[in-house]
Amino acid sequence: MQTLQDLIQIPGSREFDVSFRSADKLALFLRVYEEKRELEDCWENFVVLGRSKSSLKTLFILFRNETVDVEDIVTWLKRHCDVLAVPVKVTDRFGIWTGEYKCEIELRQGEGGVRHLPGAFFLGAERGYSWYKGQPKTCFKCGSRTHMSGTCTQDRCFRCGEEGHLSPYCRKVIVCNLCGKRGHAFAQCPKAVHNSVAAQLTGVAGH
Repeated sequence: MQTLQDLIQIPGSREFDVSFRSADKLALFLRVYEEKRELEDCWENFVVLGRSKSSLKTLFILFRNETVDVEDIVTWLKRHCDVLAVPVKVTDRFGIWTGEYKCEIELRQGEGGVRHLPGAFFLGAERGYSWYKGQPKTCFKCGSRTHMSGTCTQDRCFRCGEEGHLSPYCRKVIVCNLCGKRGHAFAQCPKAVHNSVAAQLTGVAGH
């Protein structure tokens, strides 16, 4: 490709940093890519991430409990953003998993601009943390950007997701913190990995 100034493979990955000699060359490449990617097999499993777009982010996810399934993380992410690549484990220089996952996402647009992910969230009883460059700091308890959790006085129910009361006093319909639908908890969610696995095992046992 004559338009490439430089092509660098990131060690240990299948990602490439590509620079173009001018903005016109980049625009030409993106236009041809959009025209050809549905027609030619050579573009299969190839994703172009334009780093100049502020909505494109490299996201890091951390759970204290390593048993949280990555498919459940993806299910939650797809409610809030577009997932461009399956999360992969982040390892240190010795190849040991740090507990983090990394993936490429695109933030969605809202009325006031891009819709940012919360810095903390729950899958069942497990709290997860998310961060990426440009993510605004928010209170882990209520989501406000005006204060942090240490000074938060707002009651927030983790059963229904509403403010003004705590979970032990909730009389409203429960909301699943995985799929976002009302009427069931994470433990009963049909989209949760543990339930799909249980259904498969039940099917096998029934034959």
